Amino acid sequence: MANKPVNPKMVDRLMKQYKKGTSGAKRTKKKKTAHERKVGTTSGATQLSWAVAQSSDDVLFPNSTVRIPAHLNLINRRLYRQHMVYTAKVELSNPNNDTTPIGIYVLRNSWAVRKALRTAKTVYDQAVSEERAQVGNARWHDFRIITEGSNMWNQSKGTLPFVVNGPNAEYRPISLGILGESDFSSVAATDANGVETIRAFSLQDTSVTDYSVFDEFQKMGPKTMANPVSPSTGGYDRARGTSFEDANVLDLLDEGNNPPYNPENLNLADGVWVKVGEVGRKSSGGMITSTGYFEAPLGIVVLHGYQQKAGAGRPIDITEQMIEICVKDGDYKGVAAHEI
Repeated sequence: MANKPVNPKMVDRLMKQYKKGTSGAKRTKKKKTAHERKVGTTSGATQLSWAVAQSSDDVLFPNSTVRIPAHLNLINRRLYRQHMVYTAKVELSNPNNDTTPIGIYVLRNSWAVRKALRTAKTVYDQAVSEERAQVGNARWHDFRIITEGSNMWNQSKGTLPFVVNGPNAEYRPISLGILGESDFSSVAATDANGVETIRAFSLQDTSVTDYSVFDEFQKMGPKTMANPVSPSTGGYDRARGTSFEDANVLDLLDEGNNPPYNPENLNLADGVWVKVGEVGRKSSGGMITSTGYFEAPLGIVVLHGYQQKAGAGRPIDITEQMIEICVKDGDYKGVAAHEI
């Protein structure tokens, strides 16, 4: 049997592979170390804790509100979106100082609350869809809901993140400055008379200038019929052959025709907040210096009774008691957070 002629191109390709020291197998990438994986926009390059206090003006509010994503923006110089559920904890900066207990509250991490927040964003996206198609979004655009105000929590004031200016020195606030921007979202709304108003999205009550994300969602709540239509057998027709009983069918229909909650009232008006803990210390006994980690929709944390503030042009001494926010590390730009 005659030998087949050798293909010179094949020989040339095999020789090149041999000279490269490979048999044609794919090269494998070197695995990154844990430190290399963390560098960049993950936990290795992200500040996760900071002190907070009310901004330095003449009015001291009885309660303080922390906007975790807004603080992360300032501290880490990246955009952290508000429409997330952040995992964080609250601690005392000086566990040895006496402190009146401070209650820690967040939005309830329930289906109704999160659905109301998602609906608000959906309505906003639909309202500006045509405008967005024409001009697009600015790079730093984010959907933001107003989270503090005079009729929330018997008056609650927003806070700024504070950092320490050297050991044994003082707390100094980080502010937006001249170029920083963190505007709340709003839409133009026209009434039946053709009058146009600008309305924002808020956690407060609905007004001529704000949509309450909870009030508006409650208006859209599901309604049930007085006599819901159900199959006469409820899906169990002759499931057990000749032992089928009409009385069982009636029980099944009666016990399963309504959900185990009020489907017409989302209970948002009854309260959307939940207490996740408190921190404080008494020299006579009793001390809680940390809440442990909790989930905070929108990254909103209300500090009930916390009135620390910086005076006009005056930082806060390092020995004073401060509330510190500690965000858990994770995969969202270095912090633990997931979409609402």
